[in-house]
Amino acid sequence: MFLIRVPDDTVNRLKEIANSQQGSCSDYLAEILEQAVRAHELGCSVKDAVDLYERTVKGKTTQEAEQVEEPSVPELFERMHESKLRPDMGESEERKMLSKFLSEL
Repeated sequence: MFLIRVPDDTVNRLKEIANSQQGSCSDYLAEILEQAVRAHELGCSVKDAVDLYERTVKGKTTQEAEQVEEPSVPELFERMHESKLRPDMGESEERKMLSKFLSEL
């Protein structure tokens, strides 16, 4: 077992979320940590992943969207290629994966 310190307010919010999903707080935290590891393995932080979700799926107000300069598709490919998210994959496989991801946005 591993113990960590978490502020009471955060613990209460986590419990509320877990209860709303009819699950235990432990199961919910395990899922959060698993996704954090997954994000790390993909070369991004959890914050980056959530920010991207917020911008692409949830959307922003027009003013906020104008302030955020979205990268072009070639820029996204270049960033992904530079970060070598999946060094075990060849370039063509990476491009297929990225194309699929971008088409789902």
